[in-house]
Order: sequence, then C-alpha cells, then structure tokens
Amino acid sequence: MCISAACSDGLPPDRFHRPTQGTLATWGLHVKHLFRDLGWGLLAVLVIFPPFILGAHGWFSYGFGQSFAFTFPKENLLLLLATQIFVVALPEEVFYRGWMQPVFEKHFKPWFSFLGVSIGWGIVLTSLLFAVGHLALTPHPFRLAVFFPSLVFGWLRAKTGGVAAPILFHGLANVLNQWIYACYSS
Repeated sequence: MCISAACSDGLPPDRFHRPTQGTLATWGLHVKHLFRDLGWGLLAVLVIFPPFILGAHGWFSYGFGQSFAFTFPKENLLLLLATQIFVVALPEEVFYRGWMQPVFEKHFKPWFSFLGVSIGWGIVLTSLLFAVGHLALTPHPFRLAVFFPSLVFGWLRAKTGGVAAPILFHGLANVLNQWIYACYSS
C-alpha cells in the first residue's frame, strides 16, 4: 500500500506518477553545479574504492583461492567507460535516483542524517528496488549486492540534488567491477 501510494504520488491507482514540472531538472538532470557534483562523485570514488578493492582481493583470494594477475578488461577501456556511464548508469540513475527516490522521499520522511544528508526510506526503498531489478538480467542472489553501492548513489543524489555524481560513481564502479573480475579470472 505504501509503495503503491509512493509510486502513484497519491493519484488514483490507474495513473502513473509524472513529474509536475516538465524540466530535466525535475529528474535531477541539471548543469547548474555540474563540476561540484562531479567532484562529489570523484570524492566518493577516492573514499570507497580503495577499501572495496581490498575487500574484493580478500573475497577472491581467500574466499575462492584465486590469484591476482594484473590485466585490463578485454573491451576497449574508453568504450567500456562510455558504455557504463551513458548506456548503463545514465538511464538507471535517471530512473531510480532522478524519479523514484524523490517520489519515495516525498511520502516517507527521513529518520537520520549521515554526513550532512538526511536519510530515510526514500534511499532504502529505491536501493531495494534497484537491487531486485538487477535480478531480471541475471537471477542470482549475488546480484542483490548492488543494494549497497545503490545506497551510495542515493546519498550522492540527496547530497547534490542531481544525478551527475551518482552517474559518474555508478559508471566507474561498474568499470572497476569488470576490471577486478578480469584480474581474478585470467
């Protein structure tokens, strides 16, 4: 019932939520503070990627007994980066963080603050649906792990008010995952 109310924005159940203003800024797509927002995305990369890389090393090395061999993904790195940012991260972030998260936040008030950002069911429910949505492509329980970086995407959206930072972080995280996978599967 609550999710239904959030998705319909209080409209009758047969109506799909549409932003009331037809601007791209409604969906978090704005260039007003683009460089500042991208800076937040890069800061998140600098803070989160190093411990993630160490954790992945432990996971593959000690959990699965695989050895590390430095290599790059088989795809052209620039093409991979462009694909992950513009084909994967951009549409996902516009939908989940640009549209869905603000709809949930309108209906569910935040209950705590983390690093200056109000956190509540908006980020959590959006991240949960983001994770479940990833099961459609590959129905494996490991796909639900995207819930955790999705919390970072949601925090970046709430911090910056736009989707540029989540798009950058999301795209770079996908490239990092493919690079890590290549280094442990060679």
